[in-house]
Amino acid sequence: MLDCKLPQPPHYILCLLGKRQVNSGPRFQISTYQVSVPENEPPYTHVINLKAVDPDDGEAGRLEYSMKSPQDKRSDNYFRIDAKTGSVSTIQQLDRELMDTHVFLVFATDNGTPKRSTSSILTITVSDKNDHRPVFEQKNYKINIRENVEVGFEVMTIRATDGDNVAFYNLKALAVDRGLPPLKAVVSVNISVLDINDNAPVFEKDELFIYVEENSQVGSVVAQITATDPDEGTNAQIMYQIVEGNIPEVFQLDIFNGDLIALTDLDYETKTEYIIVVQATSAPLVSRATVHIRLVDMNDNVPVLQNFEIIFNNYVTNNNRYYCR
Repeated sequence: MLDCKLPQPPHYILCLLGKRQVNSGPRFQISTYQVSVPENEPPYTHVINLKAVDPDDGEAGRLEYSMKSPQDKRSDNYFRIDAKTGSVSTIQQLDRELMDTHVFLVFATDNGTPKRSTSSILTITVSDKNDHRPVFEQKNYKINIRENVEVGFEVMTIRATDGDNVAFYNLKALAVDRGLPPLKAVVSVNISVLDINDNAPVFEKDELFIYVEENSQVGSVVAQITATDPDEGTNAQIMYQIVEGNIPEVFQLDIFNGDLIALTDLDYETKTEYIIVVQATSAPLVSRATVHIRLVDMNDNVPVLQNFEIIFNNYVTNNNRYYCR
């Protein structure tokens, strides 16, 4: 800002220079955070420091941090974030056998007018400790066996389970005696193989092209960008975000459904194409795609004549005056 007063004797000009106030939005240093913490650690164990930056000065650049779990609300009872420092810590002891992965949306919000915020994804994996003793199916075993059995004769199968092992099996066990006639018994053993998040989300192509009409209404959905995940249940849940190319913020990507929203007026005569990089996250797996957003020109400008001149000729013929243009 430049503020100058009119000259006064002895003809000096007084100019006051001030800094222009620009309310810039904050940015996290990393678009996706991943960290591991051991189970059974005491409450208030430090997990990670999250850091965002805001170029504004003073109160407008002061940031406040918050986070919430979009997938399993139980996670909110296990972790907290310091609103001032961005330090994440546990609230209570973690048990991997109860919940092995916690996914959070973390936010940094400035104190400008209006307030602006940014988000990132934090994935916390609970690492396993060998904290379960094996347990036999029975406390006591008793068996009768005849003498003089051959070497290698199977006497009994003793089974034990371990709470640290989450795999189960479906088997049929067969027992046959050596009587005459031989008699047998069959028993079923059930196996449940649990799905793990071993497939990353997949975009249709690594490079996508989207055509958007200029002058689309601000706040409207101009496109939808989605990915697929072959996993099941919560392991197939996907979150979307723009990680590159959206400075200044022209578009916003809905984190849950991939709707692309225009935040400003799109003018073909000003810019014809935007290139952004989007990320799909199925924690802790991610994939990215480059998106070309090309504006479609609309007939929204009236013709303008440039360097147009009108010449008037004034002459007299046979005593009559004519004006010609």
